[in-house]
Amino acid sequence: MAGNTLIGQNAEFEALQRQNMQLFAGWQTQVLPKLSGFDKDDLPKLLIAELAESLLNTFRKDVACNVSTHTDQISITHKLS
Repeated sequence: MAGNTLIGQNAEFEALQRQNMQLFAGWQTQVLPKLSGFDKDDLPKLLIAELAESLLNTFRKDVACNVSTHTDQISITHKLS
């Protein structure tokens, strides 16, 4: 139990958690019209595949951005050393 509380108090973890919640909320807003417009004649497997791919892309873009930022920071730090 103590480990769970410690990570929850870590500022970097809290920032990551907030960022992930914002990404997920944005994704929900984006796909809500598609979900609301789902009709009995639509294909559920296709919808699930589209939703899954769009959710992955939402987080994939963010991870790529973070990796790029961290790489830039590492490069700058390395050049300064």
